[in-house]
Parts: sequence; structure tokens; C-alpha cells
Amino acid sequence: MLEQIKVQLPGGKFSMKALPFKFSKLAGQPKVRFLVFITALLLVAIWGAAYVTVSADQQLVLRKGILNLQNLTKSFKAHTEQTISTSDQVLRIIKFHRENGVDLKYKTLSDYFDHGVIDTRFINQIGIIDASGDYVFSNLTNPPKVNLSDREHFRIHKEIYPFGVFVSKPVIGRVSKKLSIQLTRRIDDAKGDFAGVTVVSFNPNYLTDFYKSIDLGDKGVVALFGLDGVPRAIQIGSTVINSVENTMVNFPLDVGDKLEGTFTSNQLFDGVKRIYAFERISNQPLVTIVGQQVEELSSDSNWHKAIFYGIAVLITLITIAFLISNVEYLNRLALLNLDLIKSNHEVTKANKHKSEFLSSISHELRTPLNGIIGYAEYIHYTSQEPMIQFPAQIIDESSRHLLKLVNMLLDLTQVESGRMILQNEIFNLKQVIDDVCQTHRSRTSTKNLELIFEYDDNCPPLVCLDELNLRRILNNLLDNAIKFSKEGGGIVLSIHYLKDIHSIYFAIKDNGHGIPEEMHSHVFEKFWQNEDFITRVHGGSGMGLALTQKLVALMGGEINFNSASNVGSTFYFTIPIQTMEEK
Repeated sequence: MLEQIKVQLPGGKFSMKALPFKFSKLAGQPKVRFLVFITALLLVAIWGAAYVTVSADQQLVLRKGILNLQNLTKSFKAHTEQTISTSDQVLRIIKFHRENGVDLKYKTLSDYFDHGVIDTRFINQIGIIDASGDYVFSNLTNPPKVNLSDREHFRIHKEIYPFGVFVSKPVIGRVSKKLSIQLTRRIDDAKGDFAGVTVVSFNPNYLTDFYKSIDLGDKGVVALFGLDGVPRAIQIGSTVINSVENTMVNFPLDVGDKLEGTFTSNQLFDGVKRIYAFERISNQPLVTIVGQQVEELSSDSNWHKAIFYGIAVLITLITIAFLISNVEYLNRLALLNLDLIKSNHEVTKANKHKSEFLSSISHELRTPLNGIIGYAEYIHYTSQEPMIQFPAQIIDESSRHLLKLVNMLLDLTQVESGRMILQNEIFNLKQVIDDVCQTHRSRTSTKNLELIFEYDDNCPPLVCLDELNLRRILNNLLDNAIKFSKEGGGIVLSIHYLKDIHSIYFAIKDNGHGIPEEMHSHVFEKFWQNEDFITRVHGGSGMGLALTQKLVALMGGEINFNSASNVGSTFYFTIPIQTMEEK
């Protein structure tokens, strides 16, 4: 399969050889070793990030789950305390009537129950037990005569009970015949001696029904425990566990003075490992507990874990595939690089021959051109015949233009070949620029142009630069500005001294046709001519700006321009200098 893989590269298609052989062949190359090292680091980073992310996510899910259990426990606690408080209000009302010792008030109590003054919707029955344990009053119709002196909720009040209201273990009520939790409060006689208890009994399911709508999973637990280890109410999942008196469970939690907290255990109820949150009921030896199975609590993190590790596996496969493809690509690149080095050598050699040829031919052209110019001038100035003078003048001007092109081509060749050497010398900057401007004033007067020279007096009078190259740069830019300016306009040459960077700033502004924005990137290209506007009308070789840019760069400066169609152009450049003080 690997033998048939094709890869499209700039050099064409090529077939990969067997990857193990190719890889082992390239493994010794520094670039390949570096690539393998980086890939290994990347894989370590990917799996490290995946592990850290999964661990952090598991901790976050666990913290959220525990926080949720704590909030549910607080709600269960508040619900239980509200139930005890409501029941205690009923106990206090009955206690008040009983301790006043008037039997007629039983009718008043019955009226409370019959007319809904006391809410008995969650209550199985309400009654009074006298000091001997006989059941002497009930809100039920025709209650049986029973003695309850053996019941814990009666016996515990013979002594002063520290919590006031006693919440019993679940029992089958002898009067109501229903599973009940008995809430009792002591009744005293006028001397303060024990005179019986008042009782409110209710179904323990009332407490856990509060959580039937909350999804804690199939193994979730809501329970009310006594510190004696006996549960008062239990719900596991959606099932209510109806425990009866003396039904004990292994309750490993030693609450002590703790009012709230969490713990993990598999010893409670059915051996299922759960995380529990508990809250102590105010002023009661009772604890509310809400628990959730560890697996159910972390189910979301398990999904996240699968997703994170799945992404890590996918990225690993992509990274390995990328490594293999890049090793093969490096092999192809090495072959291409060899071809490139060979081609570059040939191009360099050819370019050197070209430069030598241009340099040689330029020198050879100068001699005949100087002869042509000399004799054209001689004929022009010595002949008295207009028919001879005019052709001589044309020959002279054309020869001078051709000589200018030859000189420009020679300069460009020397700069590109690196053979042009700067000849720095000390000269008067303002005087040189005045000379350059004076050279061009005859052309400006012909086109009725005003050449304005703005000179910064802060410029140092003497500078150390290559004077000849500076003149070439200014001549090229002024020549273009004059050539492309509209008649009757103006050209401004500005010179400023940039003291902070020890450079001279030059700017030449014209009022010509300007250069369209889409053409800006081509301005400094060799032999480029603006077809739409200028060079086809005014003539030119397209070498002036290219040479100017290279000369500015050779002198350590930078050149740029601003231009727009029908607005004009401003070419500006900076050249670092050495002042006489620095010398």
C-alpha cells in the first residue's frame, strides 16, 4: 500500500519507497531528529494536558456533586425542622389545655381538629397519655382504650428530657394502627410533677416524600437518622424503606459536635459505596443525610473523560501522520534543495558573466559615444549652415541620452554585482545641492516650472558622504520630477536634519500626473514603465528609480514615496551621515 502513495509537489509527482526504510535512512538527519523530538514533546504535552484536564474535570464534577448533596441536605434539614416545629406547635396547644386541668376543653380541642384550626393533613393522630400511661384523649373517633406506659416516647419524659420534644423511632401505632413517628412533649401538673405526655404521630414517609421529585439516581439515599443509629425515615432511589422499631443499621458516622459535613462509605444500608452529606437537626439528636452512589455522581466526568481521551487519541494519530508525511517531505525537499543549489550556482555564474559583459560593453560603448558627441558638437558650433547644425544638434542630444543610459546601466550592474565601492568625502552639503538644482534650472525654465529649494538651517554645513552617488540620486529624482510635472507648476526640494538618528531627510515633490495606487508596488522595479500615464508619453528606460533605490540602500538609507493619480508625487529618502564633529 505504501509503495503506491503519490505526493504532488512543485517538482511533480514521485512515489514513496517503503516508509520504515526511508525513515531509518533519514533518522540521522538533524532536521528529522529535531522533528521527532518536537513531535514527542507535542505528544507528551497533549497527553499531559488530557490527563490534567480529565483530573481537573473529575475534581470539578465531584465538587459540584458534593455541593449539590450539601444543598439538598440543608433543604431536607429545613423541611424536617419545619415538620418538627409545626408538630410542636400542636403539642404546645394540647399541653396548654391539659395543664389547665379542665376536661371541658377536650371539646375545644376536638373543635380545633374538626374545623381545621390545627392542620392534621400529615398527622396520623393526636392524643394525650396520662401519668399512668393510659391513652385518655385522641382526635380519632372512638379510639381504643390502651396503655402506652411501655413505649419509649412515654417513658423518656418521666425524667426531664433535654430536647423538650422527643422524636421516636418508627413504630406501629396502637391507636392509629399505622407506621408512625411519635413526637411527644411532657405534661406537668400544678406542682411541676410528671402528669403524662401529649402525642402527635405522623407517617415517616412524609419526610422522604419531599424528595421524590429529585433525581439522585437508582441508588441515591435520603434519610433521617437518630444519633442512636436508628433511622427515622429512609428513601433509596424511588423506594421508601419502612423500618420499624429497633431496626438497626450500621451507622459508621461519629457526628460528635459536628453540625455538618461529608463522608464516603459502603457500610451504610446495602453495601453500595456512596458520598454522603449530613446536617445536624437543631436542638435534636437527629441527623439528615443525603447520599449518592459514587459512580452516578461521577457519570458526567466519565463521559468527559472519554471525550478528552478520544480527542487526545485523534490528535496523536494526526500528529504521527504529520510526522511521517514531513519526514518524506524532508527527503523530497533535500533532493529539491540539491537541484536548487545547482541551479543557483548556475544562475550566479550566469549573472556574473552578464555583469562582466554589461560592464565591458558599457565601457566599449562609451568611447565611440564620446567621439560621436565630440564631433556632433564641433559640427554644430563650427558650421554656418542651419541644415547641418540641426542634424548635428539631434545627434548630440541623442548621443548624450544614450551615454546617460549606458552610464546608468553600468552603475546598476556595479551595484547589483557588489563592485561599487562608496567613496566618502567631506563636502559642503548646501553647495552641492545648489549645484544640482542649478544644473536643472534650464529645463525648469523651458517648462515654466518653479524649482523651490527649502534648506533646514540646522543641517551641518559639512558632511561626510559619497558625493557622486548623492548627486546621482538627486539628479534622477529631479529629472523625473521635471519630466512629469505639468507646465506652469512647481517642484519643491526639501532638506531637513534628523538629529536623533543623525540622518539627512530629502523630499522632492512635483505636481505631475501621479502614480495609481495599484501600481505602487512596481515603482522601484527595473525597466518598469507606467503605461497609462508617463513613460510612454515622456520617454524613459525604467532604470532610474531602480538605480536610485539601490544607491540609497548602498549608502545605508531608505527611500519611499507618496503618490496618487492627478495629485502628484513626493519621493523622500533618508541617508545617515557623519558630521565633522563626529569625525
